[in-house]
Amino acid sequence: MSMPPATLPAPDEFAPLRALLAGRYDLEAPIGRGGSAAVFRALDRKHQRQVALKVLRPEVVRDLGADRFLQEIDIAARLVHPHILPLFDSGETGGFLWFTMPFIAGDSLRQRIGAEGSLSVAEAVGIARDVASALAYAHASGVVHRDIKPENVLLQDGQALVADFGIARAVSSARHDEATLAGLAVGTPQYMSPEQASGAAALDGRSDIYALGVVLYEMLVGMPPFDGETPHRIMGRHLAEPPPPIAARRPGLPVPLVEALDRALAKDPARRFSTAGEFERALDRALGNPTPTRTLTPVTAPPVRPRQPALVAAGALAVAGLAWFALARRPEPPPAAPAGPDRSRVAVLYFEERTPGRAPISAAVTEDLIDELSRVPGLRVVSPNGVRPWRDQPLPLDSLARRLGVGTVVNGTVERRGDVVRVTVRLVDPATSSQLASASVEQGDRDPFTLRQRLAETVGRFLRTRLGREIALEDARRRTRDAEAWRLYQEARTIEDDAYLRWGTRDSRAALEQLDRAVALLRRAADRDRAWGPPVEQLGWIALARARSLAGGTVADTAMVLREVDAALRSADRLLAASGDSATMLSLRGAALLEQARARPRDADALRAEAERALRRAIAIRPSDATAWRTLSGTLDAQGRVDEANAAALRALEEDAFLAEAPAIRSRLIFSSLALEQWAQADSLCAGGQRDFPDDLRFRECDLVVMGSHATGDAAVRRAWERLAAIERADSAGRLAASRHARRLWVAAVLARSGAGDSALGVLRRARAEAAATEPPLRSAVPEAYVFLLTGRRDSALALLDAAVRAGVVSPARVRGSPWFRALKGDAAFEALVSSPGSAP
Repeated sequence: MSMPPATLPAPDEFAPLRALLAGRYDLEAPIGRGGSAAVFRALDRKHQRQVALKVLRPEVVRDLGADRFLQEIDIAARLVHPHILPLFDSGETGGFLWFTMPFIAGDSLRQRIGAEGSLSVAEAVGIARDVASALAYAHASGVVHRDIKPENVLLQDGQALVADFGIARAVSSARHDEATLAGLAVGTPQYMSPEQASGAAALDGRSDIYALGVVLYEMLVGMPPFDGETPHRIMGRHLAEPPPPIAARRPGLPVPLVEALDRALAKDPARRFSTAGEFERALDRALGNPTPTRTLTPVTAPPVRPRQPALVAAGALAVAGLAWFALARRPEPPPAAPAGPDRSRVAVLYFEERTPGRAPISAAVTEDLIDELSRVPGLRVVSPNGVRPWRDQPLPLDSLARRLGVGTVVNGTVERRGDVVRVTVRLVDPATSSQLASASVEQGDRDPFTLRQRLAETVGRFLRTRLGREIALEDARRRTRDAEAWRLYQEARTIEDDAYLRWGTRDSRAALEQLDRAVALLRRAADRDRAWGPPVEQLGWIALARARSLAGGTVADTAMVLREVDAALRSADRLLAASGDSATMLSLRGAALLEQARARPRDADALRAEAERALRRAIAIRPSDATAWRTLSGTLDAQGRVDEANAAALRALEEDAFLAEAPAIRSRLIFSSLALEQWAQADSLCAGGQRDFPDDLRFRECDLVVMGSHATGDAAVRRAWERLAAIERADSAGRLAASRHARRLWVAAVLARSGAGDSALGVLRRARAEAAATEPPLRSAVPEAYVFLLTGRRDSALALLDAAVRAGVVSPARVRGSPWFRALKGDAAFEALVSSPGSAP
């Protein structure tokens, strides 16, 4: 057996066992240590062979008992299968419980994934087939593994071997016999089935199938579907959350493989494969090859990545604005690659109805979706009449696509379970039958009209986003002939997208590590084809995203912000110099200048004016550039031109055909609506954001911000406190955009507006004291000044605003245009403050 390096036990901990086994086994080098055992390479003196000798930790022995352990090991020892690591011997010696297995000189699957990240599809499926074959045999013998994970899959001579049958079974059996196993984990949280995570006593083979599905997911994308700060958090996600769609993390997987993985990872065991053998056969069909060829290459150590600073939230709703991507337009592009499919030409095939005996709705859902997509500028969608003839006469997708003249096919299923309708939709490349993306949505079916409307909107939103991505990728691919550069770029984009998913949940360390990998790949792609713009452009957007993540931090962070902004500007200027005016590069340049203005308050006015010029040039070249319109809105807002900012945000919303900017645009519109005192509009935008983007942090607390801006009265105070409590229960790890300090200030504003000024000041002071050790100075100065003004402390409000302007937290023009400080207009100190540019301290 082979295990990854780990912290080893103290050298003398097993010295007594060495002595007791002398003459039978010579314990040699320690291999490693897992959660329940230490492993040694040993010489079996009788047979003169190398073995791996595994010794249970003392606390496990105390809790488990020798009889139970030896009984379960004996059952596991009877398993004889080509893909199960056999057990040679076992025993209890001097209070130590141990067993021996073949010593495997190859890698564990954990080492392989750690060294290579994601594996090839053929290799991943081949390993999964071997494990499924082993599980099918074990399950038929009445043995459930209970701890399938990469550490327990060993690789030798192109084959996978499953290890550790018996230990998890023994521990689990003892646990449910009420043995004292305090603190001993049964299974590994990242790979536990929902029923195992819930503590179910009776587990069958479908639990192992789920765990194998998680392992296959990890082999394909380099990480398991669920992670978290604590084991309980991870297990809770297995119980409650659908896995992130694998097609979003690794596009281009064969549709049958995605379908097999989705079925293996079903929350309900009844919806999984009934046997591991059935899963194995589905994997065979997924590649159309019952024995995929695999080459197991030597492991190399992963590169050491430089440490990166932690992300710093920049204030209420100020989540890092992560631009999707657009592509530079060049008047004289290099020779184009062979034309690929035109992804903008789309056929939505009639969905399959999977609930016999109920009134069918799949045709109505399909036609609603066709109508929804037909309204999207830039898409050409085949009408219902165009696809209806093929509803009952299916053709191979490539033949059908040629007949319909499309480059993208959408298909799916409709299934009813009780009062819930579940629609699964897939975006497919018809030339290869590979799945580009997939999603499932569920709606209650009590109101048929609302059901169809919501399904069309939700599925349409998903497809618009994914189609936009595929169209842009295809555009990028056509502009290079270097196949390796394209491969590097495509891999970088997939890793970058995953980083932004992690960033959205404030998993900052993992997000930055992913971005490091993406940057390295993009640089290699840019070096291979120096005339190809997309890698350089994407490096600029990543640098800008990093700059935004650091905004509002310390002086050291400000210096890092400026370095990242300079990198973004260099990318934009390099491509502008090569190609002349490009809407995309001007948009990037404008966004970088706006970020530079926030970090350099002394030069802010000039930098914002330059940013506005660049953005207006971008819009003149391409009026449909939603990113430019959205960034222009932010630039105008910073200059106090609120009406213009709101109009620009509305135009961005109109031009965002593929919803690449939708969450950021809605967030901008919430701010501009508040500045214009359009309370109902702000409420509606906030509610819509929470409904349409439930995982986006920008909308988790916007309703509290809206209440803080205008709500009044005892009922409003109660609602504000209730909302604050609900947010903080859901945000115990501090992941949301606003700090505890800022959240309390919104409640304080409602209190002050409702006549409870003393209570409001008490809340402010307590919040300020709590934040002193954890929050950058003046981060919440503007809402604090607002609370001071509402309670009649004009001098305190003015002092805070003056400090915030001087520190560059807010621009004088923005203060001047805010309705919060209308009561200060005419005050000499206030007029002096807002009529001159801020200066750095």
